Amino acid sequence: MKALPIITIAIIAFGLSAQAGPFSRSTTVTGVNGKSASRTVANSVSNGVVSRSVVKTGPAGKTASRGSTVQKTAGGRSASRNATGPNGNTATASGSVTRANGARTATRSATGPNGQTYGGTITTTVKK
Repeated sequence: MKALPIITIAIIAFGLSAQAGPFSRSTTVTGVNGKSASRTVANSVSNGVVSRSVVKTGPAGKTASRGSTVQKTAGGRSASRNATGPNGNTATASGSVTRANGARTATRSATGPNGQTYGGTITTTVKK
């Protein structure tokens, strides 16, 4: 079944297309000790913005979540992500890619759970 990775890549690569649709699914597992854990995944598309959220609750009742959005822009795309751990620590990241006049510029920034920040910009010029 070698077609599956290609199909997965195609779905990810074309996730901004008009054919993408919303979905939601939940899974709950109960162990032999009677404790359960759950995971809910939701995906939506609205006005060219694809959003995804995942919420997990462990057997001890602690919850962790993450979310992301991707949006096509006039010159490229932009994206953002966030995550909250089971103890309440959060991390965020965002970035954009633009293309204009033979140049591709990628800008990224992130803030870690302890407040540390990271970021940078890379510009690549294509010679013709």
